[in-house]
Amino acid sequence: MTVPPIFTTFRFYRGTTFSTEPIRVKNPDGTPVDLTGWTGVMNVWREDDDQLVDTPLFALTSSPAAGLTIDGPAGEVVGTIDIPATTVPVDEDGEMWPFKLTLTNPTPTPDYVERLVQGYVIASR
Repeated sequence: MTVPPIFTTFRFYRGTTFSTEPIRVKNPDGTPVDLTGWTGVMNVWREDDDQLVDTPLFALTSSPAAGLTIDGPAGEVVGTIDIPATTVPVDEDGEMWPFKLTLTNPTPTPDYVERLVQGYVIASR
C-alpha cells in the first residue's frame, strides 16, 4: 500500500470525548485494504516544530490499545481522545495542533511504515 497521505482537519472541544470519522483505506479498485495485523500511532503536538523534539500532547496507539482502533478487514482506522477540561490549556480563540497518523505492517522485513493521514486538530474551549 503506497498512497499519498490524506490531509484533513479535525475539531474537538476541551472537556469532551473526540472521535475521528472512520478513516477508510482503499485499494485503487475501491476495495478496502486489509489492515489485519497492522498497528498504528496518531500523535498530536502543540506546534509543528514540536514533532522533532517534544513529547506529543496526545499519543494514540492501537497496540497496546490506547485510543486508536483498527478494523483490519474493513480497512478502517478510528482515533478517540478523552479531553479533560482542565488538563490541556487552550487559548480563548482556539488553537491548531498538527497531527500525523502512521500505520505499520509487520509482515515484511523490515516493517513497512506508511503515513496515512496528517493535518491539524482545531482545539476549542
